[in-house]
Amino acid sequence: MGDGHDPAGRPSPEGVTTLDDLCARLRELRAWAGNPSFSRISDSVAAVRAARGLPEGDRPGRVTVYECFQPGRKRIDVDLLVDIVAALGADRDEQARWRGAHRITSAPKVPQPAAQAQQWWPPAELPADVVGFTGRERELAALAELLGEPGGARPVPVCVVSGIGGIGKTAVALRAAHDLVPRYPDGQLFADLSTAQPAEVLAQFLVGLGVDRSVVPDGLEERAALYRSRSAGRRVLVVLDNAPTEAAVRPLVPGAGTCGVLVTSRSRLPGLAGVHRVDVGGLPTAAALALLHEVAGGQSREWDDDDARAVVRLCDRMPLAIRIAGARLARRPDLRLARFAERLADRHARLDLLTSGDTGVRACFDLTCAELGAPALRVFLVTGLLGLDTVACWTAAVAAGMSLSEAELAIDELVDARLFTAVGTDPTGEPRFGMHDLIRLYAGERAAAELPGEQRRACVERATEAWLALALAADGALPFRTLPPPAEAPRALPAIPPGLLDEPVTWFEAERAQLRAAILRACRDGWAEQAWRLADACAGFYEARERYDDWDETHTACLAACPTGVGAFTMARNLAYRYSLPVVRGAAMAEHARRALAISEAAGLVRGSAEARVLIAVASINHGAFDEATGLAGAAREHAEPGGIVDLVALSVLGLVHRLRGDIDTAAERFADILARSRGRRHNAYELVALRTLAIIRRDQDRHAEAAAILADGLRLTRALGVRSSELLMLIELGEISALAGLPDADEHLAAALALAEAMSSEIGAALALRAMSTSDLLRGDPETALDRLIRSLAVQRRHGLPHVEAHTLRAVGTAQTRLGAHDIAADSWRQARAIYAALGNGAETAAIDRDLAALPVRNREAAAAEPGLASSP
Repeated sequence: MGDGHDPAGRPSPEGVTTLDDLCARLRELRAWAGNPSFSRISDSVAAVRAARGLPEGDRPGRVTVYECFQPGRKRIDVDLLVDIVAALGADRDEQARWRGAHRITSAPKVPQPAAQAQQWWPPAELPADVVGFTGRERELAALAELLGEPGGARPVPVCVVSGIGGIGKTAVALRAAHDLVPRYPDGQLFADLSTAQPAEVLAQFLVGLGVDRSVVPDGLEERAALYRSRSAGRRVLVVLDNAPTEAAVRPLVPGAGTCGVLVTSRSRLPGLAGVHRVDVGGLPTAAALALLHEVAGGQSREWDDDDARAVVRLCDRMPLAIRIAGARLARRPDLRLARFAERLADRHARLDLLTSGDTGVRACFDLTCAELGAPALRVFLVTGLLGLDTVACWTAAVAAGMSLSEAELAIDELVDARLFTAVGTDPTGEPRFGMHDLIRLYAGERAAAELPGEQRRACVERATEAWLALALAADGALPFRTLPPPAEAPRALPAIPPGLLDEPVTWFEAERAQLRAAILRACRDGWAEQAWRLADACAGFYEARERYDDWDETHTACLAACPTGVGAFTMARNLAYRYSLPVVRGAAMAEHARRALAISEAAGLVRGSAEARVLIAVASINHGAFDEATGLAGAAREHAEPGGIVDLVALSVLGLVHRLRGDIDTAAERFADILARSRGRRHNAYELVALRTLAIIRRDQDRHAEAAAILADGLRLTRALGVRSSELLMLIELGEISALAGLPDADEHLAAALALAEAMSSEIGAALALRAMSTSDLLRGDPETALDRLIRSLAVQRRHGLPHVEAHTLRAVGTAQTRLGAHDIAADSWRQARAIYAALGNGAETAAIDRDLAALPVRNREAAAAEPGLASSP
């Protein structure tokens, strides 16, 4: 038809003679099609091109499509024109007519001299610098070094500034770019790649570099080639913000080394070769505090540095979070900083408090997670659900229900997205990954909202069962365990890396925090049996590595979760035994042992009752109930397996009672029997106690060389087993006995004991080492130093309730005081020791003290007896 419409009334290109006519007819076609948006047309064209297998860079953006409809163009890409009319409903015949019309209207145009002479100014497209910028000296110095010396003889320098959303990447890049402006006098180009396609950005950059918009090519490759030509030989800084992928960056990199490129991205963009990477983490504490102070108006309100530190810590030192927190404080000058820190500490409210309108840390994390693949998102959610400080790949695989290789790929994606952080290698050699606290809160929140309840339960149950299976296997391979584990059917191990359990203690150390968290979570979630079984599987490790805090917390929680039955008995029994380490605390030990006895008798646990009675016997010795201890030990042995733990503990009780009553020969026989019955079995604490006590007996018999040899053997064994608490006691006894025997290495052993106690943070161990050192001091004729050590040791013993050790130390205090000539004070110290020994039923020691008192000069003895209150109590 001659009116520019086909028989169906659809606008056609018939009769057009110029590109402006063609664009006008194209606008009519769009109106006929219902005026679809340019974004919709762009999406339709992209879908058509994707179906033809064209790369993503050949799919036009909204701006490119929009420009095809505008008058004043010098050329239009024919393929793009045909794809647009197809998107607007043209059939194949119509598409061919539009292609023919394009040939008619696209005669070559020669640029006019006036256009060529048009004046050009260097682009200055950088947004304003960030107000309140603070810190980041390291990152800025790195960028200045990498981009500060542009030159043509090298590849164009490209720096990628990466980090999680809200961490301040754009602020760092803009501050660096503004600092670099003098180095790039030919201009600074800026684009936000989160809202524009590379072709659109190239059009913007070409116009900035002086190309008339009417002659900007339509194709991506043509624009990129012209961009490289226009930037060649110029010193231009290109800043690309929020790059989503490597493909978005590559076309925008100039070809000349005179230019520089600064990219920000949540990803490290690992596919870009030859680039420099600057990772941005949380602000240094000083800079974070300065930012909070400025935003919150700290100069005009009450300010406490400790409270401010708490706020920035709870904000993960993330600039966005700190700014939002500071803005809240600025709006509420009446809100105390301490109160705001308390509100932030509520894990359920923190993300809400760090949200302002449509901005906040939650929104930043949403954007990052939207780019994750399904496996990576699943690993992210289940890790948040478990709430772990760190996670190994095998744990993520088990919890997410995927293979190790799938989990490794997912974790790689999470690390690249900065949602996971590689925190190093654990003692087993496995890489471990952590999440910042805000990210962990976000992951847990999303897991609770998006995973159905049965999926959440299955995820946690899989992880807990895996830890239990591995803990049982590792516990069974430990060379040392005192407490007998309950009968436990073998459990199938999850898929784990080869060699993970080769060193069982090492595995326990690597998973210590995760095991503790799993036990406490199982208690909270009502999975009492899994909780107590897992806690019991850790007990051997807790003993060997003195993890007494973990022992107390996990077992107390489990006992509250299962107050009756085998689990309750096991937890109460384990706690009773725990209070015998590193020395007996009689009251706490007896309390838990009696509870274990009540539970076992109520549940009909015969063996359990025997175990509880023999632990009560150990506690009874501590407060001098020797007859009760002997009776309980004898009753327990009636149900004991020869060489089993009940048998060994009972023999130890009987031997110790004999020793304390002065029958050291019978005591020696008992402890020798323990060593004989322990052969061929897993090593246990009572075997080590027997070695140490035999050495003490030999010392009391003045057989010092023999005692030192026994302790040397014991020391080698404890070190081979890695049981530091027993190693410490062996060193103390070996040092003291070596001093008594005049051996040259006494001081070396005692110094090693004190160093080990300090390394273990064992206050009791250090006190025992000081007491032993006093023996060496006295033998050297230095009672003043000895008395100082003894008084310091005595204070700790009294605080922890160690009457036997206290009495022994008071005897030594009296000896040091007599050497200093303070006989009246020494008499009072000995009387205090005698009173404790008498209460404990130790007749041999009370008799020895009576002899010491009788040997005092008469005047001092009478004065001490007449006015005991005048004596100075140590």
